[in-house]
Amino acid sequence: MMFRLLPAVLATALVLALPAWAGPDQPSRVEPEELEKACLKMACRRDVHVELQRDDGSVFKKTYALLPPAVQPFGVSVIAGQTVHIEAEVEGDRLTKLTAVDKIAAPAKTITASLEQVDGKGMMLVVTNPFSKTLKFNMGMMSLGSERLLKTSSCPIVPGGKIYEMWPSPIFQIVLANARLLEPDANPGCVN
Repeated sequence: MMFRLLPAVLATALVLALPAWAGPDQPSRVEPEELEKACLKMACRRDVHVELQRDDGSVFKKTYALLPPAVQPFGVSVIAGQTVHIEAEVEGDRLTKLTAVDKIAAPAKTITASLEQVDGKGMMLVVTNPFSKTLKFNMGMMSLGSERLLKTSSCPIVPGGKIYEMWPSPIFQIVLANARLLEPDANPGCVN
């Protein structure tokens, strides 16, 4: 099932925002010079090393000289082995003005997300919530060897807490989108 965060507009934005992305094992669809030019206008990720054990026991190992930024118009991308810190402003029940930062300077408004392989098998995503209300995302995942984001469930994160989401197989990338704060009486469960 294709990853659907919001209406088709966001799916189109995802494709347009990541023109060079063809998937972890795929050749780039855009010339390196074009991506480098685009990265003059946005904070792209550089020298990202990914090492994951596949289900068959073989190892995927690659260093990407250049990847699109962690924060995109559609949300936040977390690559396997990465930890990202994202500052956000609260406007009503929405998180806006998402900005990737190197270190936590404003703990009251900084979300941290990390994606790691556990024991050479499954994956674990940890996401913190610095806000005073429950935090909820729509979430998608790109398995190792895939070109598509697939919708996956995500649990709400209690105020000041964190969640641990786990999957049994290697995942190259998790996307967190549609960040929103919930009223205390809301009970969305672990669905998108």
